[in-house]
Amino acid sequence: MRREAARQDWVETSKADLEFHRQICLASNNEIVITLWEALARHVMIVFGFEIRDERDGPRLAQQHGKILRLLRQGDLARLDREIERHILRLRDRRKSRAA
Repeated sequence: MRREAARQDWVETSKADLEFHRQICLASNNEIVITLWEALARHVMIVFGFEIRDERDGPRLAQQHGKILRLLRQGDLARLDREIERHILRLRDRRKSRAA
């Protein structure tokens, strides 16, 4: 994801982003989570297509995903919950700031 974002190849960055989330779902060994992710992934890719990305997004994406991975490895569920919520809602917040 970092490499593609550094190249500003946003399609490949988005694919890597989806794969990151897919791997987390697979690691859960929860068939319901995996099935839901597979059903949602295509729609998430469409949402990514509506995002306007620029050179600042690469470092932000790497930082967000790195933090989520660290919190998962540490088992810090309270902070992980907050970080995942922030990660998901960033698109909504970003759209609001652009509309203002």
